[in-house]
Amino acid sequence: MIKYSLDDSISELPRINEKHLKRFQKLGLNTIRDLLCHFPHRYDDFSNIKTINKLQLNETATIQG
Repeated sequence: MIKYSLDDSISELPRINEKHLKRFQKLGLNTIRDLLCHFPHRYDDFSNIKTINKLQLNETATIQG
């Protein structure tokens, strides 16, 4: 069993390749602590499904054609 510290680099985690590491660094995430404390700034709810003819101005919805 491998133990990690919260201050260890994200690069030490399994399955983190250079592509993932660059994306995390662009977000300012360098340590495991940074990764665990990173929360999305918004949540998109895709459950409001409507047909195109039922859409209203400035309404956020998922369309089904």
